[in-house]
Amino acid sequence: MTDATTTGATTTTAAGDLDTDVLVVGSGPAGASMALLLATYGVRVRMITKYGRLADTPRAHITNQRTVEVFRDLGIEERLMREATPWDLMSNTTFCTSLAGEELGRVPSWGTDPRRHADYVLASPCSMVDAPQTIVEPILVGQAQARGAKVRFDSEYVSHTQDADGVTTLVRDRLTGAEHTVRSAYLVGADGARSKVAEDLGLPFEGPGAVAGALGIIFEADLSRFVAHRPSVLYWMLQPGAEREGVGLGVLRMIKPWTEWMLMWGYEVAAGPPELTDELIRSLAVALVGTDDFEMHVTSRSPWTINHHFATTVAKGRVFCAGDAVHRHPPTNGLGSNTSIQDSYNLAWKLAHVVKGLAAPALLETYDAERAPIARQIVERANLSIAETGKILEALDLTDTSDPARLEERLAARRAPGADGARTRAAMREAIAAKSFEFNAHGVEHNQRYASAAVVPDGTPMPEPTRDPVLYAHPTTWPGAKLPHTWVTVDGVRTSTLDLGGKGRFTVFTGIGGGAWADAAQRLAGELGLDLPVVAIGPGQPVDDPYGTWADLREIDDDGVLLVRPDLYVAFRARSCPEGGGAYDALGGALRAVLGRPSRPGYDPARDAMGAGGGRRRRGVGRRPLPTTVRRDGRRRAARARRGRPLRRPRAARRAGARRGLRHRPGGRRAGPARLRGGRGGRRRRDARARPGRRTAPALGARRPRGPRRRGARGRRARAGRRVRPRRRRGQRRPARRPRHGGRRRRAARGAAAARCPARRGLRARRRPPAARDRAVRPRRVRHVVRGSGSRARRALRHVGRRTVRGRRLRGERPPPSLISAHRRFGRRTWLAAMRTLES
Repeated sequence: MTDATTTGATTTTAAGDLDTDVLVVGSGPAGASMALLLATYGVRVRMITKYGRLADTPRAHITNQRTVEVFRDLGIEERLMREATPWDLMSNTTFCTSLAGEELGRVPSWGTDPRRHADYVLASPCSMVDAPQTIVEPILVGQAQARGAKVRFDSEYVSHTQDADGVTTLVRDRLTGAEHTVRSAYLVGADGARSKVAEDLGLPFEGPGAVAGALGIIFEADLSRFVAHRPSVLYWMLQPGAEREGVGLGVLRMIKPWTEWMLMWGYEVAAGPPELTDELIRSLAVALVGTDDFEMHVTSRSPWTINHHFATTVAKGRVFCAGDAVHRHPPTNGLGSNTSIQDSYNLAWKLAHVVKGLAAPALLETYDAERAPIARQIVERANLSIAETGKILEALDLTDTSDPARLEERLAARRAPGADGARTRAAMREAIAAKSFEFNAHGVEHNQRYASAAVVPDGTPMPEPTRDPVLYAHPTTWPGAKLPHTWVTVDGVRTSTLDLGGKGRFTVFTGIGGGAWADAAQRLAGELGLDLPVVAIGPGQPVDDPYGTWADLREIDDDGVLLVRPDLYVAFRARSCPEGGGAYDALGGALRAVLGRPSRPGYDPARDAMGAGGGRRRRGVGRRPLPTTVRRDGRRRAARARRGRPLRRPRAARRAGARRGLRHRPGGRRAGPARLRGGRGGRRRRDARARPGRRTAPALGARRPRGPRRRGARGRRARAGRRVRPRRRRGQRRPARRPRHGGRRRRAARGAAAARCPARRGLRARRRPPAARDRAVRPRRVRHVVRGSGSRARRALRHVGRRTVRGRRLRGERPPPSLISAHRRFGRRTWLAAMRTLES
């Protein structure tokens, strides 16, 4: 093993370096979920933690719907629901002087209020649960190990260095003291509020830092007789001195109904935490319960700090930080572990795509652009909730609770008749109702929007919320928003739209008339090496919308498209399907832009998004000006001009030159006759020049060789450019076949040629299975050939204009002459091949 330069002191490293794709430091919600996600996506991942076990104290209880959706995507939702406290027992947040004392009011919480419950049910297929880290971490880590992640306890991160090829991390074994290096492509620091990785990385932070202190005491006691009539997860106590420091008031937090509890009480950070003796703990518990008629057993006691601190940059180079390492805030609003898991959900799929070579490293830069603003948002919101607790003291006309006599006097005034009592009661109701911004902040959880290179804007502004964006979720398919949930059916079985995406892959959502998007997705999946499923929703489609709710939420037409990222965020949206090959260009341009892979020069995917194109585009709206030289060749030359490709000479001129045996050069210059082997005429020479010595299908629209028109099988062979044997005269013997040209070898060669030539694949259309034949294009007859501008050409154009292809009317559009003439000159099967070539 070679020595590595570290960010800390020089140390001696042990032999036997460990290699992995991603090294995760920390086993909390962020680190454990990162390890599980990467292992699920097939990435080699190693997780280390300096502790010898997982969380032994029940922190971070509230698990919101968005986090349960992540667990649902990972397939562990049911296991979590079995072990967590169910939603209905989280119903109230109670404000009182003590459990046995006077009650000041209640706030229906976490969407359990009947007036808010429908908002939660409509926003997600998942319910909220109360699941502390003692439940969540074992599930995450156990599943990560089962899926291939390597986990090492008692392994402490020491330092790291990164270079152009990877990261070298120095790790110390806390049991033996030995040190070793781990070489990884990327490093994720999820090592908590005192993150050593973030410190070594030099991330910039904002905020005052530690703003208060709190004592966390876990004890066991049966208090069901005080709370059975008002089940809740939080009981806030207005006691003398309770408002100083801490989270605003004294708190009893339910861990297990109703026998295990957490007591929280504030202390002054500058003075340091008090000594947590048994006498102090008992006195605090008696004050908050309101009686000493109970027995308790203390299982854990520890002080902790309340922070107002967030990183403005959450990644540098090949090192990323997640969870409390970059956003440190109080537990109000229940945003801690939820935001940490969302960090990992955002970063994991990006790491997986880059490690597998499916995306450029530039994709990883979007993690900082998307999650750093969220870190600021949730830290500000959580600390604001503590400040809003002070409104309760203001309603009682108190500045503090240091004087017990004054506190009791104001509580008595609340119960008394008269103007003062009425004013106090009204103010108290208003102050407690305002705590809904902490306990029902549904919008904070669901309204997170991303703006980065991993989102292709469609030119529309972000939709304005119709209700308070903190309290209410606003589903939208605007690029950068989470895919809305609603119930659809798959084979009659009710399924969430969220279940149709995710799983570490991009998903294309479309509807009736979106076949071009499906074809484009299939083509792009092969080109980019992606698993790109297509979800078509509508009557007669694989997924039905029987309630009609998806049609209300999708914000696109039936033939529009949504490109959804693996983290269920909308990456691209087009209201309708562009004409011709525009679907492939739009979807491919957006997908390549998100992945950071090179796109076609001069192509802008935003042009083909909402309002910038499509079959229903209004005249003059969203159209791009074309060069004045684009006149003669119609849609083909116009498309080349839009794509920034050089304009070629008109097709008729190229064919004429080819028939004379002239080779074209750039700029329209011609060379002398080409010396080619075999074949006659320009068409055969072009085929031979492209693939010497092989027979291929004729170029679409090429002129039929002169001579008597052959009918039947011989005519079809001639029109397809295949060799036609001369007719045998009566009495003439059939020539003997050469052994080297036996039927089996000839059929094999013909099949190989068909596999390499799209036009020849069309010649075998009738041999496909019945199901495939049913989906094939079945055009009507075309009797005329469009040539020149005579009356016959005009009649042919009118005749074709009355026909349809896959439900798309051709009236008002001039079909390419090659497609019309091909039917007559080369037969129905070549015509089918031409149509498939055009549509692909």
